[in-house]
Amino acid sequence: MKNILKLIMLLCTMFSVYASKPDWSKNIASTIYSKCTSCHHDGGIAPFSLMTYQQTISKKSAILHNVEDNHMPPYPANTTFREYAHQKNLSPEEKQSMIDWINNDVPEGDISIAPKPPEYTGNSIIKNPDFIASMSVYTSQAKSGGLDEYKCFVLNGINTNEHFISGIE
Repeated sequence: MKNILKLIMLLCTMFSVYASKPDWSKNIASTIYSKCTSCHHDGGIAPFSLMTYQQTISKKSAILHNVEDNHMPPYPANTTFREYAHQKNLSPEEKQSMIDWINNDVPEGDISIAPKPPEYTGNSIIKNPDFIASMSVYTSQAKSGGLDEYKCFVLNGINTNEHFISGIE
């Protein structure tokens, strides 16, 4: 009888460990879609897309490094004391789930239950802006791992009244 109880306990432990491993379909896709793809999509400002499982696992080493070091998502505001609208930083649980997923060989899970990827049309996100201005095309000369580059741009076509900018796209 003791051996049967030990076996049952062992099986329950193994099942709970297996069941708790994150996979793309149940855990990771929703995090990637809500926290990463606004930049990491075709035509986005990031250098590669994370819109599919295959695209994401091809960057798993970079994702692991950047998530562990808190470089991604890049959200410089300190959210320890307050929350901000549209913040993209990972919760401790999301961060650990991402790390565990990569360290467990990036399981895909049941793809039929995975969330649909968001759609990015390239159209303006801000509806009915107070004013529209554009700047000339500029490519930063800052080096990776080097000093930040600060650059001021003159925006033509804006009247001289004082403006408070609450959103930029």
